[in-house]
Amino acid sequence: MSQKVLITGFTGVIGKRIAYELAKKGALVYAPIRARDAADLQQRHLDVLEILREVVPHYDRLCEGRIIPFAGDLRLENFGLSEAQVHELGLGAVSEVWHLAAALDLTETNSAEVFETNVGGTRFLLGFMERHGIRDLQYFSTFAVHGHKPEGVAIEEVLKEPSAFRNSYEQSKWESEQMVWEAHQSGKIRAAIFRPSIVVGDSVIGRYEQFNAFNHAFDVASRLRKRLAEKDGQNLDEGGLKYPLRIPGVEEATLNIVPLDYVVSTVMKLHDSGMWAGKVFHITNPEPPRLSQMMKIFQLSEPWEGLKWCSQVGPDRFADGYEKFAFKQYGFLIPYLMGEAKFDQSNVESILNGSRQPVCNETFLKAIAQRALKNGWQEA
Repeated sequence: MSQKVLITGFTGVIGKRIAYELAKKGALVYAPIRARDAADLQQRHLDVLEILREVVPHYDRLCEGRIIPFAGDLRLENFGLSEAQVHELGLGAVSEVWHLAAALDLTETNSAEVFETNVGGTRFLLGFMERHGIRDLQYFSTFAVHGHKPEGVAIEEVLKEPSAFRNSYEQSKWESEQMVWEAHQSGKIRAAIFRPSIVVGDSVIGRYEQFNAFNHAFDVASRLRKRLAEKDGQNLDEGGLKYPLRIPGVEEATLNIVPLDYVVSTVMKLHDSGMWAGKVFHITNPEPPRLSQMMKIFQLSEPWEGLKWCSQVGPDRFADGYEKFAFKQYGFLIPYLMGEAKFDQSNVESILNGSRQPVCNETFLKAIAQRALKNGWQEA
């Protein structure tokens, strides 16, 4: 009999890929999707499958029949289902939960929804697991639970509250981790906590699905490049832009970004090892690129003489309105562009022992930049 698993966040960037990998291994994958009605549920499910067909190498359509979507809302008890509906769907026979659903907002415009989904949703999910005797939980957190940590080493362990969070998202994920860990320590569940860093496009085709500190930064630069070329009457097809402009960031600082396929591959290997229970794993780039390298890749695809990182500009020292606009657009990203800690991966290495998929920063950055030329940096 096939193992039955439940995955939250199926429509998300990582969730759909994990669901496919589980289905490929023969599992029946139950996926709650927030949907207005049956037609909306079907359409959202089909949208996910279309993306999978594009991005997964050697895609197996037979796996689609093992992914079972149902209308459900993580922010409600039992996903908003009655016990009779839970029984009818067969959710009581689930043996493992993968919890990836989260509200990601770095701008502080939807803090209430962030806490409702990330903290409240996790609380409801743990209650669901307890009521139905489900023991195993693979919980996806974020490396950002370390909060503002511009230097030093971030350890793979459950944390006391950091001295400062950069936004509500980080705090909500830290609070959720605490609940998961408490349930694990009390013996109610067996849990693993995965902390991916900033997940960017697939390393092969560069397809990007999520707004974050990497692609938003270069989306702003790309749009400004076009606007400045129009203002000065420069034809970008005949050469690069020439215009001096500073954007916030420490040139030699690193930004821990990882390609999507690396995250999926590493997580599945850790899970398949069977040695995951009670551990925290940093799914991070062992050698993250510096902002200077990212700028170089950007300028290879979108030439711009005069664009450079700048660690600090006083509010009355902007060169012009365009530079002031750039700093305003980057505002909520600035804490991520001024330096970061190194992320310990001792737990990952102790299990995988060098068998992780290698990460080539130049390869995946070029793949993303080349695709962005055709589809934009905010591809969905």
